[in-house]
Formats: sequence, structure tokens, C-alpha cells
Amino acid sequence: MSAWKPGDVAMVTWDDASPALKHAGKTDIRKLPSVRTESGWAIQYALSHVGDESVLEARPLLVIDPRDREQVERLADLMWSLGLLGIGVGDGRSASAAEVTLLQKAFGEFANPKPPKPDEPKGLGAVVEDADGNKWISHRASSTHQQPWMKHMFGNQEWSDWSDVPAVRVLSEGVADV
Repeated sequence: MSAWKPGDVAMVTWDDASPALKHAGKTDIRKLPSVRTESGWAIQYALSHVGDESVLEARPLLVIDPRDREQVERLADLMWSLGLLGIGVGDGRSASAAEVTLLQKAFGEFANPKPPKPDEPKGLGAVVEDADGNKWISHRASSTHQQPWMKHMFGNQEWSDWSDVPAVRVLSEGVADV
């Protein structure tokens, strides 16, 4: 890589003897993502900068804003030209709009991952919560409601199967169904 410039981002491996890391009491941490400034490499834990003399290795990191379509298009076009992308129908020279959209969604998931869905609680009256804070309550399936989960809303009911409930956390396991 050419000379580092302020604003460059790298995975930096530090020398054990770095005074800034010793001062911060972080001698066990030797590898951190860091930002290059005019004064050297910014160390998150030390609230200071370290000069190049303490750096054993600095590898550049790729930074892509998933909401910046132009950045994602540039990557998609490069991937398409290398034969690494080809799921849609492009114009023969670049990635298709659908491929760029899929890449944007994938990068967005990496940048802001969804929490894993918990296992379905089996007790009667179990309560789960979705990412928006909505409560879902389990009921017995009946002739009028074949789907056992109801979204708790004032004056309105939404019934669903567990596969369609976007639960992120279990608030209550419910009681054993007798």
C-alpha cells in the first residue's frame, strides 16, 4: 500500500511495548481497527495516538456504506467483471440493478444484523416481543383462530403462525397446557 493518509482505516497490530497501550492498561490487546490521523494511529482504548514505531503491521480495511448506492454499484461492477456476480441480467458490462440492490441488502445486514429468532415458547399464554416492541401472545387454536399467536393491539387483532411472528425475545414461557 502507498503511504497512509489521515482518514485511512486499517487493522493495526501493535508492539507490546507501546506506551499508549501500557498507559491505558490494555497490554493484552495487540490488534485493533484504527484510523490514521495527522498524529499517527488513533487507538480507541488509549484515547491517544501511536506513532509508526509501535506498529508491527497495518492492513487496509475496506469501508463501504451500505446506503451509498454508488459505492455498492462500483463493487458490484467489479465483481461482475471478475465473474463473481451473475445472478441477474446485466447489460453485458456491469451488474444489474437487482444485483446491486441484493448487495446493498446484504451489506445492510452485516452493518446492522437482526437478532436471532428465539425458539417458540410452548406454554399457554406465552408472550414474545418483536423488534418494534409489539407483544405477541399464544392462545389455543380454535375453530375461529387456527393460528395460535395474536399480536396485542388495541381494538385490532392479528393472528399468525410462529413462522410469521417476528419475535426477537421471549418475555414469558407461559404455563403448561393441560
